[in-house]
Amino acid sequence: MRAVVVGGGDPPAPELLDWLLAVEGAFLVAADGGADSLRASGRVPRYLIGDFDSVLDTTLEWYRAQPGCHVRHMPRQSDTDIEKCLDVLVHEGVRTAALCAVFGNRLDHSLSNLAIVLRWSERIRLTVYAGQSVLEVVRGDCVFPASLGTVVSLYAFDPAVRVTTRGLKYPLHDEPLVFGVRESTSNAASARHVHLQVRGGPLFLVRSQDEVMRQGLLYAVAENRG
Repeated sequence: MRAVVVGGGDPPAPELLDWLLAVEGAFLVAADGGADSLRASGRVPRYLIGDFDSVLDTTLEWYRAQPGCHVRHMPRQSDTDIEKCLDVLVHEGVRTAALCAVFGNRLDHSLSNLAIVLRWSERIRLTVYAGQSVLEVVRGDCVFPASLGTVVSLYAFDPAVRVTTRGLKYPLHDEPLVFGVRESTSNAASARHVHLQVRGGPLFLVRSQDEVMRQGLLYAVAENRG
């Protein structure tokens, strides 16, 4: 199963949601105020989850009347609405989730959501769709198809992480990437497939949304959490 979680940020394009939901078994989840944009597009999520401090009362009542929509009020303030959604999904056995509309005009919220992706990425495979970019979390070995010259950016946050690449214009050979010290921003694919080998922790991979929708997400991931 794959869940598509929609937050209260800039709404995802309808064609992106259609693409994400085309996978067999995929279903929608609204995180609090994300329900407002989903209602405006006529979509009914399987779950509406949050403390409900952002969603309109009219939207909340409308979804409560919709068959197949489970409204879960979780008022605790120890975690965010996105974390509440991930908590429910993990307990439901969902292994993969796409996060949409989780960035907006609050930089602190954006940073918090990136931290959430790092914290939860060992329990559920997460992909973040923001503007024209797609962020995936890499651990171990993986490969993805690429258009020649497409931009590929890599970020890690722990000096223990070592990265080896094949198929990039500027290759890495068992090298550290520590955010604030050294990043691999705007690297480029030099082959039809890019191989990443990541040891010691997680890595953020960022590509364009058009490229991901055309070529696909990561595959052949061999998890290595050492």
